[in-house]
Order: sequence, then structure tokens, then C-alpha cells
Amino acid sequence: MKKIIILIALLTFALLLTAEEDLKHGLGFTGGMISGSGFSYRQMNETYGFQFAFGAISIGDTDDTYFEDEYDSYWWHDTDSNHIIEDEGIFYHTNFGASYYKFLHKGKKSTFYFLTGVATYINFGEVSEQVYGYNDVDEIWESVGEPTENNEVNIRANVGFGIGIDYKLTENIHLNLDWPLVLSKSDEDFDIIMYIPQAGIHYYFK
Repeated sequence: MKKIIILIALLTFALLLTAEEDLKHGLGFTGGMISGSGFSYRQMNETYGFQFAFGAISIGDTDDTYFEDEYDSYWWHDTDSNHIIEDEGIFYHTNFGASYYKFLHKGKKSTFYFLTGVATYINFGEVSEQVYGYNDVDEIWESVGEPTENNEVNIRANVGFGIGIDYKLTENIHLNLDWPLVLSKSDEDFDIIMYIPQAGIHYYFK
């Protein structure tokens, strides 16, 4: 009887070990400049891993208007010149990200790794512009001409590398925190960014 109990215990232990090894596929959420932001799939193998992420959201209010410079109200503007009010409609924001991880050290509950990644952030929507001029007789601002409407598309590409850690909260739930150095390029500017971490949480299964 004891032999049977010992055999069952050994088989159960072996199955548990196998199950732990097979928990390498993860689904969850991530947010970062090179990881992408949104839903993500993450696979952590024996010595390396990778992740793909995608996110999308729409933001906008067609009733909100503002001047193109630093003032909040057109009543504060110089009345000797014309000014433009911009009215943004609904803007759509989407992004894609891909990351690769090379493990530097694996512990019981954590994995320390080197990472590299690339992400593209795309914003597009409609912006209308209306020119206003000051009427000295009535002492009011009046629209000048018809408003113009333009479709705007802004694309920012991020690429970078850094270090990170994957920590097991439970056997199935992992939390990761990364610290990358990011090279960020858009149509208007180029930035080097280091002080923005990224993070994610995933549920792992076979």
C-alpha cells in the first residue's frame, strides 16, 4: 500500500512539474512605448521570449474649440489681428508592438532579461479650422470666411532596448516591469527617451 501511495505521489509531482514547464503562453494587457499598449500575447520559452501587442481607442468632442496658441479664450487675444480656432472631431488612436526577450537569469519566481522592441502609434481624424476677426464697431469676434476641414494623420515609430523582470504573482499570473531606452521618431520631431518604464500583466496557460 505504501508503495502505491509513493508511486501516486511521484506521478503527481512529475505532472505538476510538467504543467509548470508548459505554462509558457500568456494573454493579458501591456503598456509601453516599445511594447505597444493594449491586449497582448506573450510567450516565454526556456531561454528567450517574445510578445505582440495591439490597442485602439477613439477620443473626441466636436463641441470643444480652442485657439492654436497658449490662450484659453479668444477674448484675451490681440484685437488687431485675426486668430484661428481649431475644432477637433473624433480622433482614432491605434498601435502595434513587438518585443523580444533574452533571459539573463531565471529564478524560482522571477526572470531577469534583456529586451528589444518596436512599436508604431497611429493617430488620425478630422480637424476643422475657422478664422475669426475682431469687429471694432460691435466689439465682438466674427467668423471670417468658411471653415476648412482637414484629415490629419500622425505616425510615431518607437524602437528601443533595455532590461526587465517577469515576476510570478501566482503560477498563472505574471507581472512584468521593463525599463527601456527609446528612440522615438515622428514627422515633426525625434526624441531619445529613457525615463518612462513599461509594464504588463498576463495569465499563463499551456
